[in-house]
Amino acid sequence: MVNDKLTRKIVFYAVMLALIFSAMMLDKAISFIPGISFAAAVLLMTLSFCFLDNTWLTATLSGVMFGVASFLKEFIFPSLSLSVFPVYEFAIITIVPRCFVGVFAFGAYRLCLKIIKIEKERTKQTVALTVGVLVGLVTNTMLYLSALTIFRNIHAIENDGVFAVIYAVLLTNVLPEYLISLVAAPQVVLGVRRGLKMGLDGNNNKRQVGEEK
Repeated sequence: MVNDKLTRKIVFYAVMLALIFSAMMLDKAISFIPGISFAAAVLLMTLSFCFLDNTWLTATLSGVMFGVASFLKEFIFPSLSLSVFPVYEFAIITIVPRCFVGVFAFGAYRLCLKIIKIEKERTKQTVALTVGVLVGLVTNTMLYLSALTIFRNIHAIENDGVFAVIYAVLLTNVLPEYLISLVAAPQVVLGVRRGLKMGLDGNNNKRQVGEEK
């Protein structure tokens, strides 16, 4: 029984990484600006997985996998940033900030569930998920741009043309990326939870374990 549960977890997280990476490749395929990817699909996929089974482990790994996928993507579609920084530094820039995305987003979601007073469970979940998604999006934008700026300052890089393009595209894409994730992610999470019979709160597995005990 323990081995079966472990196997299911491993398969689940392997599929999660594959889907997040596929979403990132989809963003790249529809990007109209060379070297820069639109990130709507990968953000939607990452944040949907973040809340799916209502566990800290899945939430944390969703952000980590987002960062890993972002780094791996550079070996297929190198960006302007990779042309400026060494590979090991770019690994830090792409992966480390994303490690906090799932944690902060899930933390905000769980906090909202505790403090908001809404009796209807679906409405309560929708509000909490929307707040969590917003926190995750802001965390990703702020920490990634901060990491990019820190390493730029460390190397005293003055190639303003390259960084002007990076910052301009990131900031231009923020609004559509945010809107897509804020509108779609809560509905995706609730829909998948319902389809997998996880309950509106995603806690059916925990309840089943409690009943078995």
